[in-house]
Amino acid sequence: MEIYLLFSPSLGVGLGYQFSPGFSMLWEYKVTFPQGTNADLLDGKTSC
Repeated sequence: MEIYLLFSPSLGVGLGYQFSPGFSMLWEYKVTFPQGTNADLLDGKTSC
């Protein structure tokens, strides 16, 4: 079993609103950018 360590910076944005003291809603979106020679192995398969 091989273990790969990847540097994966991410960028995200979120928007929330509190309707009442007991109810709030939040929407978030995040994108991750894997870096390095093994970045293609995140799902366990190579692209070729």
